[in-house]
Amino acid sequence: MKKENYIPVKLVHSIITKALWIIESVVSNAEEGYRFLKDILLMASFQEKPLPYQLFHLINNYLFKKSVLSTYRGRLLANYLVIHSGLSRRVEEEVALLKIQAPETIGSRLSLILSSLNRWNPVSINELLTIKRRFTDLLSVATPPWADHGRLIDSLTGDLGVGLMPGTMLSSWILLGLYNYLTGRGIDTSILVCDEVVDDYIDKEVLRRVSKSSDRIIVEEVNCSNYRSLLNDLASRHSLVFCFNHSVILAIADAIVEDNISKVNTSLFDRVYVGFNPTSTPLEELFKGKPVVIASLGEIINLLQGS
Repeated sequence: MKKENYIPVKLVHSIITKALWIIESVVSNAEEGYRFLKDILLMASFQEKPLPYQLFHLINNYLFKKSVLSTYRGRLLANYLVIHSGLSRRVEEEVALLKIQAPETIGSRLSLILSSLNRWNPVSINELLTIKRRFTDLLSVATPPWADHGRLIDSLTGDLGVGLMPGTMLSSWILLGLYNYLTGRGIDTSILVCDEVVDDYIDKEVLRRVSKSSDRIIVEEVNCSNYRSLLNDLASRHSLVFCFNHSVILAIADAIVEDNISKVNTSLFDRVYVGFNPTSTPLEELFKGKPVVIASLGEIINLLQGS
């Protein structure tokens, strides 16, 4: 890692900022909130190097044990469940039309919208309702060059296994639409979730709550406890993995900071693709302000190493 590479430091700052946002949305007592802030800053100060993934999990587990994260997730899911059915119907209706108009691009169009919902700043319920109203227009947008890897989903054949690693639970309606589309084409598809509660990410319980056919969804749990276990688990999974959260990017940042990137299984570089919105994140400058990116892990590694 170059000495002037500040991306890991900026990622650490983003992690702390988001944690404070979650705390403020749950904890009403200022004195208690300040105690949380002091504890989080202590966790960061004890790190000798800026290790985003490690700090992300330290803070995540701390907030979960303090019931802050579970309260936040519970409120978010309760509000989301009110509108989930309507959003899911919208996806079903539009996919049915696309099967007539442009069947060869359904997967990439859905993955583009799913990627746009993967950003560091939390998505709001009101934003989902806006997306629902604009859904037809959003699906009509052709895949831009910086998200062109999403087209890989369109060209999949039945002999390839695909893993979808979701992010925020508010993206469930798009995730399930993409999953149903792929399995409907006979593609061996699994949803990969962390084996512990992480941020506002989808887990087994969320899938059970949002899907009427949850017993028919193939779900595989991934060990997300540290960057090595996450990357090793992904290396042993499917022919192709599409990740719609920031965990893999944070994991790679840790490997670069610890100068262990050479030990990462190189087969991951062109088998794992990350879809995300870099706006208002430390990654925005790397991707030159592009609103949505679907990049291979190899591309992300090169950019992080060279920044």
